[in-house]
Amino acid sequence: MHLQKEIPNVKGLSVTNLKYMKKFYEMYSPLNRPQLVDDLRISHSSGNFDKIFSIPWGHQRYIMDRCEGDLNKAFFFISKTLENSWSRAVLLNLLDTDLFNRQGKVITNFTTNLPALQSDLANEMTRIAM
Repeated sequence: MHLQKEIPNVKGLSVTNLKYMKKFYEMYSPLNRPQLVDDLRISHSSGNFDKIFSIPWGHQRYIMDRCEGDLNKAFFFISKTLENSWSRAVLLNLLDTDLFNRQGKVITNFTTNLPALQSDLANEMTRIAM
């Protein structure tokens, strides 16, 4: 069935995109994951849950693929993407280099001595080099 012929002026309903939409629902829906309802309430109260809808769909697809249901990891990358305005290529690179698990491993004074953007870049360069 070709949905675009049935619904005029609607884009993005490819089979692949529909599968990602289902994956998005399954990953973030407390109804499908009752064990995470409390975590989602905490995340929602801290603003993380609202951030899910603030990043582009292409970024979200990479996060869903690489985080495989780990909401802490997904929220980490969503927050960092929003804070640093990461492009899709930068996000993919940092997902592939396992930034979430490497975060905080190097002790530096970048955050106290540099402006926020430069300290983030310096920290990322240090982590990637290691």
